[in-house]
Amino acid sequence: MKKSTFPKRAVLILTHVLLCCQSFQLFAQAEKKEQIFYVMAKSGLNLREKPEKESPVISKIPFGAQVTCISTNEALVPSESENMRGYWQKVKYNAMTGYVSDIYLFPWPLPSVGSEKSIKEYMGKISPPYMPAFNLKNYAESITNDTEWSIEKQIFKNGFEFHEYHAIEYYSITYFIPGVSLQQGFMLCRLLDEFKPIFSEIQEFPLKNQKLNKNGKIVDIQVIPSAYGKGISDFQDFEKIRIELSSDIVYKLELLKIEGQLVIVFGYGV
Repeated sequence: MKKSTFPKRAVLILTHVLLCCQSFQLFAQAEKKEQIFYVMAKSGLNLREKPEKESPVISKIPFGAQVTCISTNEALVPSESENMRGYWQKVKYNAMTGYVSDIYLFPWPLPSVGSEKSIKEYMGKISPPYMPAFNLKNYAESITNDTEWSIEKQIFKNGFEFHEYHAIEYYSITYFIPGVSLQQGFMLCRLLDEFKPIFSEIQEFPLKNQKLNKNGKIVDIQVIPSAYGKGISDFQDFEKIRIELSSDIVYKLELLKIEGQLVIVFGYGV
């Protein structure tokens, strides 16, 4: 029997293209569905009649309340607040329908005010672990050896993950949160006591490198713009925010996006 001359590589490429097209169709269908979000504004979020800042307020939606975004064919109207950029979204809240700024919407249930003190506690509250935590330790032969360290890794069923690192005179924890932007991550950090040594809950989102005075100590903020620059919205996107406070203890915080996940790295030591 004569063998087919159609290259196997071509078959693989065609199969890959078909799978990609199928994935795109599924994604497009998912995008049409109504999506649930949670209000991040600590003082509440105004539900307005129109997608305008001066439009009459229908109601004030409380912090942590659930809203449903409604898919429409309306053109997106940009919104801006606290140096953050977003769009007006049509939502349903209780029996009311109106518009809110999506700057203050979060895709996951939020920490209870005064309850969870850290993202680690928050993660453990909203999702069960996917598997037991993985621990890796390197114990030094001598207590004076500064190479002793330990790492705990935990992944949760909703995709959240943290890596907790302990060493002599240094501690850090790295969080992975899928589907969250730098702006949303910044606001999440503002809500939690874990990050209060570095900034306050009223600090605005940074758009440029700057130095701030916090209780007599200098907070150094570095902002790295995205290599892609501005998109069709004319909003500048960012790759990373790095915040450092130096005193008797050095605190460092980094927020960056990697492959659809927000990564938050927080550490301190002497």
